[in-house]
Amino acid sequence: MCDGRVALEFENGIHYLLGNMYVCVCLAVTDREVEAAIEDGAKTREEVTRVCKAGGDCGACHGQIEDMLEAHGCPGGSQRLVPLRIRAA
Repeated sequence: MCDGRVALEFENGIHYLLGNMYVCVCLAVTDREVEAAIEDGAKTREEVTRVCKAGGDCGACHGQIEDMLEAHGCPGGSQRLVPLRIRAA
């Protein structure tokens, strides 16, 4: 596709354009809206939330937003907490 969207084409002739996917289902924010926020200068998940509201409710989309930020080279994109295992001495 020339417009940057990915197409899935099946042998039966059916094809689907990927893009315009909901990132934040709670607030109905699409990947294009999140991309626009990032392209307009949002560098962290919190900034994306301020601009387009994605991630402002349950938090299930935070990882996707952070992955999108990381894909755009934003160092603040990946600020996830990693659980540490503590061994008893």
